[in-house]
Amino acid sequence: LINSIKRITKRLGHERTKLAIKSVESANWVDVCKAVLEYYDKCYEYELKEKNNIKILDLSDVNENQIISLMIKKGLIK
Repeated sequence: LINSIKRITKRLGHERTKLAIKSVESANWVDVCKAVLEYYDKCYEYELKEKNNIKILDLSDVNENQIISLMIKKGLIK
């Protein structure tokens, strides 16, 4: 995981990269996700610009447990 983070240093920036690596080393997965999520969100947004038939699901008012329960119910996770 650290090697993967290092490969996107240019896009993350040095401070965010250091934070992500430090977080991996301390098994602070929430901070790892926060550190790299912005990069992946931007990549995903860029890819979506080329697509036409996109559906958006707003989960801003749904808590994590409800999302996980729904995913289990739908067979997306076990």
